Amino acid sequence: MRLLDLDSELILSFWPPNRIVAGLLVSKKIHRALISSRHVVLRMRRGVDIPPFPGSFTQFKGTCDIVAPRCAFCSPVSALSDAGRDGWNLVKSLDLEGNYIGTTGVKDLSCLLSSCVFLETLNLNENAIGSGGAKILAEILPNLSRLVELRMQSNYIHDEGLIVLTSALDRCNNLTLLDLADNDLGPVGMEFLSSKLAENSSLTHLDLSNNAIGDEGATRLAANLFVSTKLSIKALSLRGNGITSEGAARLAAALPPLGQLDLGKNSIGAEGAGLIASSIRMWPAISSLDLSANLLGEEGLSLIVSVLPQCSQLQELDLSCNSFGDHTASLLASVIPHCACLSKVSLSNTLIGSEGTGFLASSLPHYSVLRELRLNDNQIGCEGIYLLASTLPQCGRLVSLDLSKNQIALGWNDISDEGIGFLSAVLASCLRLKSLSLECNHIEEEGCSLLAVSLPSCSNLNTLNLSSNDLESNGVIVLADVLSKCESLTHLSLSNCKIGSKGATGLAHTLPRCKVSFLDLQENKIGVAGAATFASVLPRCSHLSHFRVGRNNLGDEGESFLLGAVKYSPSISSLSLSVDLNLTSDFLERA
Repeated sequence: MRLLDLDSELILSFWPPNRIVAGLLVSKKIHRALISSRHVVLRMRRGVDIPPFPGSFTQFKGTCDIVAPRCAFCSPVSALSDAGRDGWNLVKSLDLEGNYIGTTGVKDLSCLLSSCVFLETLNLNENAIGSGGAKILAEILPNLSRLVELRMQSNYIHDEGLIVLTSALDRCNNLTLLDLADNDLGPVGMEFLSSKLAENSSLTHLDLSNNAIGDEGATRLAANLFVSTKLSIKALSLRGNGITSEGAARLAAALPPLGQLDLGKNSIGAEGAGLIASSIRMWPAISSLDLSANLLGEEGLSLIVSVLPQCSQLQELDLSCNSFGDHTASLLASVIPHCACLSKVSLSNTLIGSEGTGFLASSLPHYSVLRELRLNDNQIGCEGIYLLASTLPQCGRLVSLDLSKNQIALGWNDISDEGIGFLSAVLASCLRLKSLSLECNHIEEEGCSLLAVSLPSCSNLNTLNLSSNDLESNGVIVLADVLSKCESLTHLSLSNCKIGSKGATGLAHTLPRCKVSFLDLQENKIGVAGAATFASVLPRCSHLSHFRVGRNNLGDEGESFLLGAVKYSPSISSLSLSVDLNLTSDFLERA
């Protein structure tokens, strides 16, 4: 690849003045690697327009992906259009998520897509294209004969846009994934969608979550789409659609055997749960089930739990935000030995207390493949954490544990320092644990000290959330003393921990010696003094890339210290100074 193939702005983005510049030998190696590759990925940097496809692409025989999500400060579609149409026949995947290109952007994009004869994946999530943009896109879709995935989440296309779009989709014979979540779709759109997709034998994944389908729309899907003998759908999401027991009844009677079903955030109740349970009993291949936030109650949950032994391939189960209680927890614990594949369980906000936690804890040794466990927003208490901690070492594959926000009555549930002591004593035995969340648990300096002792032994822990605890300055200083020994820890959240300027100083001095790349210190009153201390060490923090320090009484002076330091940071790409302000290093370079 000749350097002449690249415009000056792109060269600066690759090799800024304060970095090592690649010479002729490196350029030749890049050129050889490019033309001999079968597939390359072009990532569009925030605020930097993509150049025309370089001359080296004339010898390139492979395909490429263009990844340009959330490109703030520029229009990626305009940049792509300005780059010309040469080489677009090479594009296999195009990701423009979160750019809000609107109808105008779709017009520009349609001209480019006509050349994308190899395009298999098109991601237009969060682009506000509206019904007008959907109509423009519909005109070009029939020409994308190899299209496999189309993601259109959060585009406000409404039923009007969906009707036009689905008229074109019935000619996309290779389409396997269609994401239409959060588009304000209603029953009318479902009527048209179901009639058009009924003959589609390739579609396997359909996401209609967070729309306004309701019982009427669910009935139309059941009557027209799910009864089709040609349909091969395996994964379905109808999350957040206002479906009640009536709609659940229609779906349960018509749904084909699925591998993944997400009905979370609806209102199917106990009656609907019973009907869904009768269906999934006959789905031997179901691997993921989400019935969270559905007003199931103990009766509905008992009906679901009773059929789990028949779901021998179930890997993920989410029953969060339902009135669970200790009794149903005991029922779940009794069937767990029959769910040999269960690896991800979410029981957050289900009113489980210490007794129910004890039942679940006794069943943990049977979770031979358990990787993720969420028990946040419950009432497990100090006794519950003791029972849970006693069995955690037997969960040899546990990767993620969430015990945050355990509430009781009107206050926080006091897992407190004593409970943290129980947990800390066994953490070293959880050899694969990567993520631990203990947010909002009344942990104080003593508990933080106990936790700090065990952290260096957690060789794989990369994410730790201690936000909204009462660590104060002394607790954070104790924690800071061991951070350099936590070689895997990259994400640390300490927001709202009352650390003050003293705690900030202790933490700042250890940052250059640790590998933390994401640090959240919001709402800690570190003040100007704390900001000044962090500013003095940021140029030496080679790993820190995301720093959240908003709502800290920084004032103009404190913010000025940090903004000045970020310009000399070798790694920071995101600095958050307030609720609404998120500055990237690209913007800061232009400031």
